Amino acid sequence: ENGQAVAANCRRLDGLPLAIELAAARVRVLPPAQLLQRLDRRLPLLVGGTRDMPERHQTLRGAVAWSCQLLSPEERELFAQLAVFVGGGPLDAVASVCDGAGDPLARLDQLQALADHSLIQIAPDPDHPRFTMLAVIHEYAAELLAESGREREARRRHARWCHELCAQAIPMLNQVGQQTWIARLEAERDNLRAALTWLLVDDRPGAVEAAAELIWLLHRFWYFCGHLSEGLRWLELILARASELPEPLLADLLYAAGVLAVEHRQMARGEAWLLESLELARAIGRRARAAAALPLLSYIREQRGELSDAETLVAESVAIFREIGDQEGLGDALDRLAQCRYLAGDWAAAIELQEEVLAIRRRLGSLWLIGSALNNLGNTVHESGDPRRALPLIAEAAELFAQIGNMLVYARVRLNLGSVYLSLGDGAAAAGCYGPSLDLIWSLHDEFGLPWALRGIATVAIRSDPAAAARLFGKAEALARQHDWELPPFDRERLDAALGELRARLDPAVFEAAWRAGEVAELRQVVAQASALASALASP
Repeated sequence: ENGQAVAANCRRLDGLPLAIELAAARVRVLPPAQLLQRLDRRLPLLVGGTRDMPERHQTLRGAVAWSCQLLSPEERELFAQLAVFVGGGPLDAVASVCDGAGDPLARLDQLQALADHSLIQIAPDPDHPRFTMLAVIHEYAAELLAESGREREARRRHARWCHELCAQAIPMLNQVGQQTWIARLEAERDNLRAALTWLLVDDRPGAVEAAAELIWLLHRFWYFCGHLSEGLRWLELILARASELPEPLLADLLYAAGVLAVEHRQMARGEAWLLESLELARAIGRRARAAAALPLLSYIREQRGELSDAETLVAESVAIFREIGDQEGLGDALDRLAQCRYLAGDWAAAIELQEEVLAIRRRLGSLWLIGSALNNLGNTVHESGDPRRALPLIAEAAELFAQIGNMLVYARVRLNLGSVYLSLGDGAAAAGCYGPSLDLIWSLHDEFGLPWALRGIATVAIRSDPAAAARLFGKAEALARQHDWELPPFDRERLDAALGELRARLDPAVFEAAWRAGEVAELRQVVAQASALASALASP
C-alpha cells in the first residue's frame, strides 16, 4: 500500500529528484498517502533540505526562484503569464495570450531562454509545437502572475484565445479533416476548462455571457466526441445563471442541454430543457430555434410510444423550416418525420421522405449530413425488404465517415452493413463487417455499440458454433438491460428470429447454461472471444 502511494507521489512531482528528496524528508511526520493529499500546493510543503546542500536547494521554491533570477525582466514576465495555460499550450497561442500582439515570432527568443533554464519544455510537433511546464514550476509561475497585478487581463486573453480556437474548429467537425480539429480540441480540454472556470468567477461585465457563448460552441464538440457528462455539468452551471444571459442565447443553451441529455438517455431532463427552449424561442420570435427543438421532442414522445404526438410535433417543425427556407433544419425535420412514417408501417412514405433528405444534404455539401442521410435511407430500404438496394447506400455512408475520420460512426454504420449482408445470405461478409467494427467500438469505449456488434457476430455463428452464439447473445442482452436500451421493431423481429433458430439447434439446458455464462463473463474476455470468432467466420 505504501509502495503505491510512494509511486503516486513521485508521479505528482514529475520525477524531479530534488522534489522527491524534499518530499522524502516529510515522510517522517506525514505518511506517503497523507503527503499525496497535500501535494496540490507543493511549494510550501517541500522545504527542509539537508544543511550541507546549497541554499537554493534547501527548498523547492528556492530552486525554481534561483532559475528565475537568471532571466531578463521580459523573460520573467513571460514565464509568469504562461501560468494561465493548464497542461501547456501551442506556441502560436503564446503571443496572443501573453501580450496580445499575436506574433509568435516576437516571443521565440524568450521562449528559448525559458527552455534553456529548464522552466518549460517544447514538444517538437511539426504542425503545432507546444510548450509544457512541470507542475511545481507551473505553481511558482502562478504565484508570480498573481503578484504581478496582470493576472486578470492575462486570463481574459486566454479565454478569448479559447473562444477563437473553438470558433475556428467547431464548424469543421462535420467536414473532411474532422479528426485533426477534434485532436486540437482534445489537446486543449484543460485550457478550455480553465477558461470557463475563470469566466464564471470573473466579475467584469460580459464575463458570464462570454462563458455561455463558449459553452454553446463547445456543446457540439462534447456531442461529437461523447463527452456528454462534462458538457451537461457546464450547461447546468451556466443555466443556473440564466437571469444574467440574453434570451436568445439562453434559448440556445437550453436546446444544447436538451440535445446532450437526450443523447445521454436522460429523457426526462432533456424534455424539460427542450420544452423551456421551445417556449422561450416562441416568445421571442426565434422560429428556427423553436423548430429545431421539435424533432427532439418528437423523438422523446416516440420513445414513450406516443406516435401520434411525435408526428404532430415534427410536422410543425417541417412546416416552419420550409417557410423560413432553412434547408439544413428541414433535412433534420424530414429525417425525423420519415422515422415516424416508418414506425407507422408506411415504408413508401418513409423512403420518399429520406430520399428528399438525401437530396437536400447533397446540395448542402456536408459530408457528415450526406453520410447520415445515406445510412438512414439504406436502413429503411433494408427494413422494407430490399437489401440489394440498401447495400450501396450504406456502403457509401461508411466510406464518407471514414473519409471524414469519424471512426465511431464509421464502426456503427459498418454494423448496419453487416446486417444487410446477413439478409443477403453472405455470413462471411457480415462477419467481416462485425468483427472490425467490434474492435473499433471497444477501443473507442462505445458502450451503446457493443451489444449490436455482439448480436451480429452471434447471429453469424448460430450454425457453426451455437454455444458460442448463445454466450454472446447472453452478454449482449445483459448490456442492453443494464442501460435500459430497447430494440426498434425491425431489429427486435430479427433478434427473435435468430434466437428461435438458435434454440432449435441447442438442447434447452445447454442454451440456458451458455446464455448465463455469457451474462456473467468478464466483458473484456467476451469481446476478445467475439473478435476472434468473427475473424474465423470471415475467412473463406
